[in-house]
Amino acid sequence: MVGYAARGGSVLSDHLRRKGFTDEELVLGGLSARGSRGLYDRFRGRVVWPIRSIAGDTVGFGARRLYDDDRVAAKYLNTSETPIYRKTSVLYGLDMAKKAIATERRAVVVEGYTDVMAAHLSGVGTAVATCGTAFGGDHISMLRRILRDEAGRAPARVIFTFDGDAAGQKAAMKAFEHDERWAAQSFVAVADEGQDPNDLWLRGGPEAVRALVEEATPMFEFAVRTTLAPYDLALAAERVQAMRAVAPILAGVKDPTLRPEYVRDVAGWMGVDPSALTVEVTRAAAAPARPGPARAAPPHTPAAEPVVPVADLSDPVQVAERHLLQVALQYPLAIVAEDMDELPAAQLRAPVHQAVWQALQQAGGVHAAASTSAAGWTRAVLSRTPPTVQGLVRELAVAPLPTRLDPGTGTPSEAYVDSLVLRVRLAASEQRISQTISRLQRLTPGVPEARRVDEELMALQREHAALKDRMS
Repeated sequence: MVGYAARGGSVLSDHLRRKGFTDEELVLGGLSARGSRGLYDRFRGRVVWPIRSIAGDTVGFGARRLYDDDRVAAKYLNTSETPIYRKTSVLYGLDMAKKAIATERRAVVVEGYTDVMAAHLSGVGTAVATCGTAFGGDHISMLRRILRDEAGRAPARVIFTFDGDAAGQKAAMKAFEHDERWAAQSFVAVADEGQDPNDLWLRGGPEAVRALVEEATPMFEFAVRTTLAPYDLALAAERVQAMRAVAPILAGVKDPTLRPEYVRDVAGWMGVDPSALTVEVTRAAAAPARPGPARAAPPHTPAAEPVVPVADLSDPVQVAERHLLQVALQYPLAIVAEDMDELPAAQLRAPVHQAVWQALQQAGGVHAAASTSAAGWTRAVLSRTPPTVQGLVRELAVAPLPTRLDPGTGTPSEAYVDSLVLRVRLAASEQRISQTISRLQRLTPGVPEARRVDEELMALQREHAALKDRMS
């Protein structure tokens, strides 16, 4: 149903008047506009695509510029908002794609009308496109219903295709802002040379379009790699800047069990120690929000503090971390000073525990606790804790420990405290060893970088063995 709008100034308007439509109806429907000489056609000398609702009713049009002397410079024109057409709640091609999307539980979101056509001609019948606007919340709601995108179900897939230029990357990052509104898995597909699906179809045929969709990259990975791209990761100073740039993305991962896995993956891509990256992520999670123009809070409304995910107490390591924090708050002198000083906050698994441990160290650790009262120690820690974590500090400062206290000293036994420290350090050591092995496997054997990583792995394994000996 692709068509053509004649070049004359009022060809369509005159035709529809003869059919009995009033001037008011033509303007209201977005087909005509008023000028000094009366009505004129909104679309003139352009290729025209009908934009249909999910039910198949035509509700608007999109029109592409053809002629160099077109007085309207815009490459594409779309019907303006009307009582039956809102561009934020329409997806081009959805009436044709809805059955395939529901069957495959996969949607492919492309950028233009010709991209939808090329995808469908290539056998990708789940392709749809927005109509002159960014992909947003209303579009997500529409697709979620068709995909049956619900927590507890096997995840559906949503694949976004973008041009490889700066505008395409910006559009991808905009889509990433909505990523956690899906239960579906989100992906990004960008061709090696930046072609859109229509260009791929013209040059490489249907196979090229299908390959683009099948080889899509997870949305999270694309967002991280796009953020890292400007930095030279061979330089130490730029690696530090890159960690700080990517930390807010990792801090925004709401699932507390996913965040440590993502941190390990990203650290591997960057060639940095996961514990160093975790420190930056913890800072990003605890830092006050910096709203930009698009995210500014309404007038007189205070910006909300970022929420640090709660600990997963089904994880034995995070349970050990919690008990160690209780000891550090209630019985700080029961911890060997060197253990508190030498255990980086990043080696704790739960971000909320990292924030408390960091506050304990910033408050001076065992040495400072020895020279103040119990209440003074708690106040010192609270003063260095992010507001969203202070409730946990107050809770841990009074919660009973699941161990018998020494009747003579009134403190937990040395063996109990030592076991908590070792369990936390062993878990962190095992994670670092696993990450280092993964980095080594991705390197070419024998190159200097591989030898350096191999030496790092051996040092980690020696440290792990020493911890195991200490635990036994």
